[in-house]
Amino acid sequence: MLAPLPLVGSFGWPFVLAVIPPLSVAALVNVLIALAVAPSAARLMAKAGAPHA
Repeated sequence: MLAPLPLVGSFGWPFVLAVIPPLSVAALVNVLIALAVAPSAARLMAKAGAPHA
């Protein structure tokens, strides 16, 4: 949520406030993908003999 704040000086508050919602949605999509892929990735790593984290 705070990552776009340094852009205030270059682009202004309207830009920063406009990019926060799409960035939040993209972050949520990334989390959902990670949750969906993690079990398969863990099984593959266990099968390959990778150490547990």
